Formats: sequence, structure tokens, C-alpha cells
Amino acid sequence: MSGLTGLLGELHGVWNAGVQTTRGQDLWYILAAVVISTLNHPKHVCQVYSVAEKTIVETTLPEQQQIEKQKMVVRLREGLFKSFPIVGYPKVINALSELNQVIPDTVKLGLPTEPTRIEDSWEDVVEQRRRGRECFDKIYDRHSQRVIDIMQAGHPDLAQTALHHLYGPVLSDPRSLDGKDTSLVVVACLMAQNLPSQLKGHWYGALHQGVTLDELETVQKSVAKLCGFYNVPWCQMPKKTQ
Repeated sequence: MSGLTGLLGELHGVWNAGVQTTRGQDLWYILAAVVISTLNHPKHVCQVYSVAEKTIVETTLPEQQQIEKQKMVVRLREGLFKSFPIVGYPKVINALSELNQVIPDTVKLGLPTEPTRIEDSWEDVVEQRRRGRECFDKIYDRHSQRVIDIMQAGHPDLAQTALHHLYGPVLSDPRSLDGKDTSLVVVACLMAQNLPSQLKGHWYGALHQGVTLDELETVQKSVAKLCGFYNVPWCQMPKKTQ
């Protein structure tokens, strides 16, 4: 997969040149992994890990490398996990399973092994649901209730499931990936699946979360390169923002 390795290096360069923030230093591999998983090439996620690990070795002092590798895996796994509401559980299971096979045991020793989303009490669940609705309302802004009404018209449980089981415990959890990073993951997955109707809402939702247009345009460049590599169609950002 030398061609993919070269492309991943190119994406790293695109993010370093296009997004002058510390967030751009690792978003390139998170977004590359979720797009590759979305396109159903889970084994190639291992290539993303290898390239990302190499950049850590090349740019970090030896005594810091183990910690940085563990941080990288935590964020990479979280990015893939948070993509499941958009791309489906089977693809994410496959991608995380492949990734797990290439993570060295020395790195795994510092990774969480127990569930991080706690639902031990009804108060935990209520707080997740409150946070999920807040996140949903922030993304859809004044269109929030209209989006809920559309989902309920399609199926009476659709909106409730989205709020209680997707936005609550998953998408709104800010610990490993904050709202901005999560929005970029969602946008990348929607672009790669060629879903313009959903992309429009989440593109503007990302802006509501504080993502810059520069960052969104860099996501689009990354998705375009990856979809071009795999020769699959994708969709661009809403025309009003171009």
C-alpha cells in the first residue's frame, strides 16, 4: 500500500499547511481513518496508524513518545467510535478490530480497558440526555425542532433514539474529541458517503460548534483525495459557503 502511505503523508502536509492550529496536527489521521473505514477498507486503517506513529517518532523526544502514542490511539479510537451513528456499527467494529491488531502491547498497557461512558445511575442517563439535546440544539440551531419533527414523521422513535442513544452518550461526549473535532468527523463521513442532505445540516452545525471555514475546506480536500484514491463518488460542501 505504498500509494496509500504516500497519500497519507500528503494529507498530513495538507493539514499542516491549511490549518495553523495544534488541532490540525492530529486531525489528519483521525479523519483519514474514519473516511477509510466509511469506505469499507478497515485493513487500511492500520496503515493510518503506522504513518501517524512514525510522525510521532520523528517529531517527539524519546521520553515523550510513549505518552504521545497512547494519546494518539485514544483519539483515533474515539474518532472511529464516534463515526458509528453516521456509518453504522459493523464498519466501526471492523476498523477498530483491525486497528487493535497493530497497536503494540506496550501502548495498550496505558489505554482504558473499561467502558468510559458510565450509566450506573438514572442521574447519569438524565445528564447524558440533557447534554445530547444541548448538542443537538447547538448544531441545528433554529432548525432543531423542525429536524426532530421530520424524523418523528418518518418513524415515531427516530428522533428519540437519536437524542437518547446517539447524541447523548456518544456524539456530545467531549472528553477525547470535543464538539469541534466530532463535527469534523461527522462532516467527513457524510461527504465520503455522498449524502448532501445530511451534510448541509452538519456543515452548518460544525460552524455553530466553532469550526472555522478553513478547517471545513481542509476536510473537503482530504475527503476528495481519499475518495479519489478509492475511486468513489463524494459530495462537496453546501454551495452558499463556497
